[in-house]
Amino acid sequence: MNISKHPEIEAHTDFLAQSKQYQIRIFKDSGNFVVLDEDGDFVVVDRDEAEFVSSALLTNLMEHNEIVVS
Repeated sequence: MNISKHPEIEAHTDFLAQSKQYQIRIFKDSGNFVVLDEDGDFVVVDRDEAEFVSSALLTNLMEHNEIVVS
């Protein structure tokens, strides 16, 4: 991840998880999520919308048999 492009984001968030391409952080004050990619681009996901976003992503992966929930 290229968090170094956004020191203000790093200062106001806590680390949650990381993959090879993405890092997920949580804003300390609001609890909202920020997902940063390896280029330093990012998207903020409101905590109130996180369930919808994650459900839509997982549903699509399951519909295309890219993941199987057991």
